[in-house]
Amino acid sequence: MDRRFDILDRNTRQYRRYNDVGRQITARLIPPSDNSDPETHFIASVNDLIVHALRDVVHSDMVGITIQSQVNLNDKPNGISFRRKDQSPSRFQDSTP
Repeated sequence: MDRRFDILDRNTRQYRRYNDVGRQITARLIPPSDNSDPETHFIASVNDLIVHALRDVVHSDMVGITIQSQVNLNDKPNGISFRRKDQSPSRFQDSTP
């Protein structure tokens, strides 16, 4: 299966709220093909991104995702809550080392 997103940037970032340094990636979701359902494609893309984010973290690491439109910059970013990896739904944990 092809990946449904491209990694555009990777860096480290200070999270003052958690008094910790973390990794941050910027990714772009790849648009669906003409014959696929956009809603199904979006859900699968976000699921793939979550699995990717959980791939190289230990169980006590906190993970979160923020989604922001690059087309309409007036839209505010939407976040998926920060959680420890071991508190994430099992369907994501099972697919990571």
